Amino acid sequence: VTYVKPRRAGARRPYQACVVGLPKAGKSTVARHIAAEFGVVHLDMPAVIESVIEKGDTELGASINTHLATGQSLPDDLTVKALRMVTESTACLKQGWVLDGFPVTLKQASLMADNGIVPANVFSLGVTPEEGMARGTLDSAEMDALNPTSEIPDPDFDLSTLWKRIQAEGKGRDAVDRHYAGQYENVHFLDGAKSKWFVEDEVSKHAKLNIQARRMYWQAVHEMRCGAIWPMCVTPATFFEKRSKLGDFCPVSLTLH
Repeated sequence: VTYVKPRRAGARRPYQACVVGLPKAGKSTVARHIAAEFGVVHLDMPAVIESVIEKGDTELGASINTHLATGQSLPDDLTVKALRMVTESTACLKQGWVLDGFPVTLKQASLMADNGIVPANVFSLGVTPEEGMARGTLDSAEMDALNPTSEIPDPDFDLSTLWKRIQAEGKGRDAVDRHYAGQYENVHFLDGAKSKWFVEDEVSKHAKLNIQARRMYWQAVHEMRCGAIWPMCVTPATFFEKRSKLGDFCPVSLTLH
């Protein structure tokens, strides 16, 4: 008979989520809602990169600065390393975080996993390219009304730039969704064409279910009981790696029978 001493659980992680979708799908609106309701840190990649650069005394920040100063696009590995640095900050470790509009490609999602960044929930907002352009047209018209004398176009409201972004990001969108759905079963598909109130209610519902499930799991572990690992984003590989010496056999069932 082999006696196995149960292992104490590691540190509990606060809530972490990603909001993905095409440009103008409403990602930032949803991310701000999550940050406000659950008290997590709202992250977007431009702010993440700026935060790392401002530190000034890190090798990563220097590498990023070099790429940007020479007009080069930032490689995905540096982008994800910057994200890891920020998610390991005191605020993110204590409060949790919601990532706005990232990852965009399968490579970025895979690099995030390699760096230990796996969100508890991924909210995928679905809108058609036509709906995205329609929203962009409205936003552009509102900006023109606010600045009627401006002769310098704002790239954030340029419709030709928006269309190029929609086409480029649309190529990797399905691959990102399949990655998280297949590996972690943590994707929630939402109709971004519906009202923001409907979408926010759905997001809140799924987030609360995840947070409650995690609390129940950690409570069970604290009391040395079995706890459900769903929805803990445990991959099959991790599951088999973490099994005890008893393998597929349940010590409770062996004792009872």
